[in-house]
Amino acid sequence: MTRIREIKDGVLLRPFESLATNFLSSRYYNGRHVVDLLEDQGSAHRWMDAVHTDLNGPAPFTPTVTQLTELRTNRAQIDALYKTLVTGTLTESDVTALNETLNMLPLVPQLQVRRIGDAAILALRNGDGTDESNVVASISMAAIDTVTGPRSRLLRKCHAPRCVLYFTQFDSRQHWCSNVCGNRARVARTAENHRLASTHPR
Repeated sequence: MTRIREIKDGVLLRPFESLATNFLSSRYYNGRHVVDLLEDQGSAHRWMDAVHTDLNGPAPFTPTVTQLTELRTNRAQIDALYKTLVTGTLTESDVTALNETLNMLPLVPQLQVRRIGDAAILALRNGDGTDESNVVASISMAAIDTVTGPRSRLLRKCHAPRCVLYFTQFDSRQHWCSNVCGNRARVARTAENHRLASTHPR
């Protein structure tokens, strides 16, 4: 299931992954170079709008330059948290940065129905909350749920060349975040085998 991915207006959507994992997907390798949708205000709003519409994410907004920097910082915190979890090196110090971010946010969890029969904590706000704090809070809480819940044991780093994404390994044979990356890895492996064969002919 996690191999499904959709490019919508340049936004990579992965409907079976958590909001936090989709947040990390705002930076991805497109086969030629790494695309960063938090690089400028317009692309950041486009990412939030797509996630809000298609994945029931928090309400989008157009970030200021300062807010854009804070969003990138939050993404880096979650990426570092995922990395230490996947490599089995997670320690108390690895959660400090994300906890400090959460400590600065006005949080009041709200249960929200995403569709009939399906509810989740998607909105965390109180009267003092801003659009940015609601986005950061929702994403950060989704990251906590990912690294502490059942998905934590299934979280993996994609093995494809130059891919920067993580995925949930529902199938033990899956080593890539998507079929696209799986094909890219196979092509790279075939090319390497041909190179070795030509370098060391029998």
